[in-house]
This record gives sequence, structure tokens and C-alpha cells, in this order.
Amino acid sequence: MAWKTQFKCISDCSTNKQMKLYYRSTGSGFPLIILHGLYGASDNWMTIVKHLSANNRIILPDLRNHGESPHDDEMDFDCMTKDILELLADLKIEKYILMGHSMGGKLAMKLAFDHPEKIEKLIVIDVAPKSYLKGYSKHFEIHKNIINVMNSLDLSNISSRKEAENKLLEKINSQRTVSFLLKNLKNKKSGGFEWKINIKSIHRNLYKLIDGFEEKNIPEDVIFEKPTLFIKGEKSDYIEDNDMPDIEKKFKNLQFVTIENASHWVHAEQTSKFLDIVSSFISL
Repeated sequence: MAWKTQFKCISDCSTNKQMKLYYRSTGSGFPLIILHGLYGASDNWMTIVKHLSANNRIILPDLRNHGESPHDDEMDFDCMTKDILELLADLKIEKYILMGHSMGGKLAMKLAFDHPEKIEKLIVIDVAPKSYLKGYSKHFEIHKNIINVMNSLDLSNISSRKEAENKLLEKINSQRTVSFLLKNLKNKKSGGFEWKINIKSIHRNLYKLIDGFEEKNIPEDVIFEKPTLFIKGEKSDYIEDNDMPDIEKKFKNLQFVTIENASHWVHAEQTSKFLDIVSSFISL
């Protein structure tokens, strides 16, 4: 597969300093923008992109503090929205299909609410347009634990990726989660290891990322009316039954699909079913 990669200068959301946002581009046709989730990166989507790039031009940004993109102290959905808008303006992409998973799904929804004229179709993968901080938040506690474990791992004393894996598994009881996190572990030029993602900034801004959307920042009269597809993993609790009224209220042209035998990483666990559903929706 032929990839085009580039660094793009953008303005930080509250300062005049410049950042360079990394992205991948491949394929041809109507643009499809894919936004990864927390701890993710553009290269996590290679298998998906291989199948979708035959009919679409795929743009996969590394969101700030992730992948090959720069690190910054600020990280919230306002900043990330500006990042994406400036990237697409630079690429002269005015209309596009937008797909996002988890944190990327929240960002996709914000872009849809703020700039509906730019988005022809919206695909949201296993996340709801709500705050995940209300009451006791299992999701917030899970992510807080993950960040604390990654932050506390003394990489200066780690001699191999296997050793890092074993250390993470002592405190994170999920092989899939640990394997996913280890994709962020990279070799330092001076020897040893370091994290690709900006652990400190994500830790500092975690509550903003888990919070996301409430009526305070999505007025009741703001509704996205373009074709929208929500995909839920059957075994995931990121979208619950009591979330459906708000989803149906905010997205008037809605399709909702649950994929069996899939958790939050529905696109990785049931790739064929996921691709069939997404391809059908895009081609309508």
C-alpha cells in the first residue's frame, strides 16, 4: 500500500505557538477521515484502511499527544477540533465522511455538531454523546488506572518489551489492553524505551476527555441531520440502553448496529462484520 505522510503546521487552540500534526493519506475517491481513540494512532487502522481505500481517499491523523504528532500541555475537544479543521483546510478537503472510535468518536460528533455542512456522513464507533463522569464512573476509574500504571512504569529499568508487558499485566488485568498499550512503546535513540503518547498531558486532561459532551456544550436545539451510523460492540457498555433517547434526539437520520461477540474494540475483534457494515453505509 502506498502511503503519503506529512507534517502539518497548526496553531494551538489558546496560544500562538505552532504544532505539527502527523497524518497518513492513501487511496482515492471521496474523502474518509478516521479518528482513533485514546492511546491509539493512525497505524492501528491499517487493516481497515486496506479495504476501504479502494473507493475512498483515507486521511488518518495522529491526534495531538498521540502517535507521531507532537506533545502539548493542552488537550481537549476544542483543541482537537481546531487541529482537524486546520489539517483538512490545508489539504483543501471541504466535504468528507467522518468516522471515529471512542475518544475519536466524541471528536467526530463535536465536529458534526459544530460544522454539519462539511460532513456528508458520520460513523460513531462504540461511544455515546454524553459525559462519562456522572456519579461513579467505571470508565474514568479504568482509564485513570491505565494512565497511572503507564506513568509509574520505570522504563529506565526495562530491558525488553516482554518485561514491560509482564510489568503492565501485574496491574492491568487484560491482555488485549496491555497489548494495545504496548504499541505506544518505542525504542529511544540513546537506548532503552519511552512512550510515544504524552502520558503527563493525558493524565492532566483525562477528566476533559472522559467528560466530553453534556447539554452545557451541546445546546438542545443542535441536531445533526445527515446520515449517521452508530456501531456498538455487544459486550461493551460504552453505549447503554438509556443512552438511546439522546442519540435518537441528536441524530435524526440514524442507523444503529450492534455487532455480536465484540467489545469496545469492535473494529479489531470483528473486522469482517465491521467492514461489511461500514462499506454498505458509505456506498448508500
